[in-house]
Amino acid sequence: MSEKFKRDHHCGTLTKADSGKEVALCGWVSKRRDHGGLIFIDLRDRSGICQVVIDPDAGESFKNAEAIRSEYVIQVFGKVRERDAETVNPNIATGDIEVVASTLNVLNGAKTPPFYIQDGIDTDENLRLKYRYLDLRRPEMQANLILRHKVTKLMRDYMDNNGFLEIETCFRDEDLRADRQPEFTQLDVEMSFVEMDDVMDMMEGLIAYVFKGALGVEVKTPMQRMTWDEAMDKYGSDKPDLRFDMPLINMVEAVSGSDFKVFNNIIADGGIVKAINVKGDAAIPRRELDGLVDFVAIYGAKGLAWMQIQPDGSVKSPIAKFFDEAHLNAIKETAGAEPGDLLLFVADKPAVVAQALGALRIEMAKRMNLIDKDKLCFTWVTRFPMFEWNEDEKRWVAMHHPFTAPCDEDLPMLKTDPGKVYAKAYDMVLNGVELGGGSIRIHRRDVQNAIFEAIGLTDEEAQEKFGFMMQAFEYGAPPHGGLAFGLDRMIMLMAKRPSIRDVIAFPKTQNANDMMSEAPNVVDEKQLRELHIRLSLLAKEKKQ
Repeated sequence: MSEKFKRDHHCGTLTKADSGKEVALCGWVSKRRDHGGLIFIDLRDRSGICQVVIDPDAGESFKNAEAIRSEYVIQVFGKVRERDAETVNPNIATGDIEVVASTLNVLNGAKTPPFYIQDGIDTDENLRLKYRYLDLRRPEMQANLILRHKVTKLMRDYMDNNGFLEIETCFRDEDLRADRQPEFTQLDVEMSFVEMDDVMDMMEGLIAYVFKGALGVEVKTPMQRMTWDEAMDKYGSDKPDLRFDMPLINMVEAVSGSDFKVFNNIIADGGIVKAINVKGDAAIPRRELDGLVDFVAIYGAKGLAWMQIQPDGSVKSPIAKFFDEAHLNAIKETAGAEPGDLLLFVADKPAVVAQALGALRIEMAKRMNLIDKDKLCFTWVTRFPMFEWNEDEKRWVAMHHPFTAPCDEDLPMLKTDPGKVYAKAYDMVLNGVELGGGSIRIHRRDVQNAIFEAIGLTDEEAQEKFGFMMQAFEYGAPPHGGLAFGLDRMIMLMAKRPSIRDVIAFPKTQNANDMMSEAPNVVDEKQLRELHIRLSLLAKEKKQ
């Protein structure tokens, strides 16, 4: 029997203006309700849901309707009519109308799905990934992919309108982490004869164009900018979340000269004391404070001190006895503390304080419901350190990569004090997440040689690892720079999803497994021979 799949309308596009029209619809049965004489079907396709009504006069088609269940694929011919006022459904776009079916054909049956095909399901992610073809039928998942399509199209339009060429480049390895995938997509922008401001201005325009076109959201430009030093000092992170206040406050001057030896010893040893002021949280239970001590320990902090500012302005704290009235007043003034506030202190090496207190800042903001999930706070973080010290190897290493250009004024320090050299590097950050990062690149061989020397690479090692690039410098390499945006992460933030796996059609698990196709899997002997792979060593080990 031949099948004709005629469809002249999509389910979610019908309106009162279509009343009286004969239509042909195809889709999946989202829900079926038998009202004893009349059968109602919620018919779903990518555009939305339309209610279909079929009565016993439809003969064979009515029998078909009696047999169908959720996720059956059907074809409906019928007439659009307005619903009675009392039956209008304001929850769907087509709630003013319904289609009275004259013919209903079953195109394919379906087993009972392992989870509901609807939004907001509480289902194990591995089960969703195993049945990804079902998961992608859910409206929220389809919305994610539709958003992804819009964003990539808008990106292409913007770049094309600004004179860029699209060139596909090679696949590269990616570390497997919770927010990474073996296959990922990024927009990698390269520009010649530019400086930092040129790249940043162009990318601000791109983001504003994409967010306006895809979400209808106005992004204010120029975006805020701060140096890496400022971000680390004030927020303890080079990816600061600016949707709420609660900066890290330097308390060294306020606590110096007190009788609290823990702070004094750390300061004398080159460490630092900082605090955050959690406004209105002075009544926090002691067991929660003890839990915060364990929290900062995850980030290397050896302890956490706290002060609760009482309604009368007095300080309640196990360490209050080590501070005289003048010191306590200085602490409260420095922290901007008022009655009802909670001060949390970390004292350690600057890097440990930044990491521990920066993470605690985010944690306390979540607990205090300070984060507006609808707010978009963009910022640029600039002037990253060129190098960081590798304690294991006892040498300087490039913080980003050794091809980032150092700031012009810092060039003389490449030989004398590499730790004070800053780079022409920049990251765009949104709500505490790096959207993209880039830099102005080195284009002169003498500067590149100086960078290799600073990180301990000999001429021979540099030639062996990067000879092709060094050779390119000899053929008129222009000043150039760029930036790369992680598309998956950007869509995740725009869609307000917790994981990039929600915005990729067929993602892998953190172990790079494909739950749906069950890959990787066993390889047969024929395939091994084609690849010139022999498993004799494995077989020998098994015998032993």
